[in-house]
Amino acid sequence: MSVFLVDRLIARPGRARELLRAYRERYVPGAQARGLRLERTLLSPPLWLEEQSNTLEFVWAMDGAAGFWAMTLQARPDPAMQGWWREAQELIESRERYLCAAVEELPSC
Repeated sequence: MSVFLVDRLIARPGRARELLRAYRERYVPGAQARGLRLERTLLSPPLWLEEQSNTLEFVWAMDGAAGFWAMTLQARPDPAMQGWWREAQELIESRERYLCAAVEELPSC
């Protein structure tokens, strides 16, 4: 079963492109090294706003609960990851992270 981790980042007004670039450069390589696969990057609304906020959603896939725990155990003590989120705060109005799975892959009720 695949587990999906979604990073939902609301960029500060006019800073979504900069946030996307920074995320790709600073966060993505480390996440991939920890076994995550970036499945999709979504922008809402679907145009770059200069005076309002865009929302970026990064959808990552991993192999089940074991993949999640392996990634988590590697990331938590990593000072580079902690530093990334601290530095990114100047670009982010708010952020949320959640886990989900495809209903079709779950055991039946």
